[in-house]
Amino acid sequence: MFLTGLYYWEVVKIVIEKIKEGNLKFISDGKWKRYFFIYRTKVGVPRGGHAHKECVQGLICVSGDVSIKAYDGKTTSTFDLNENDDLCFVVFPGIWLDIDFLSEDSRLLVLASHKYDESDYLRNKSDYQSWLNSTI
Repeated sequence: MFLTGLYYWEVVKIVIEKIKEGNLKFISDGKWKRYFFIYRTKVGVPRGGHAHKECVQGLICVSGDVSIKAYDGKTTSTFDLNENDDLCFVVFPGIWLDIDFLSEDSRLLVLASHKYDESDYLRNKSDYQSWLNSTI
């Protein structure tokens, strides 16, 4: 777990069950309420560009390669995921994410703890900084 002030992220190992038909990867955690894929994103076109006030997200690269930049208001850390990783990058509220797709075939599965709510999003960096300053 990476902790800077009140805001943090962690990397969680995905359980792999080897069966005769192939491998089955799963997360048996009941906190996820929404799931979506990001795919067919051109290399060099950034995704993310926002933070959440309450929603926790889990990011799993199911194809290709992605680079995740996590910013806590002071420090940026970069974490690379690829389809061979058995990892879920879990992002807690208050972390600004920028995601770069490193290959055209990259697909990112996003697990979310909350249903979609536009009021949970911080989409502007100056609004994000103001929100951070007001929560400390």
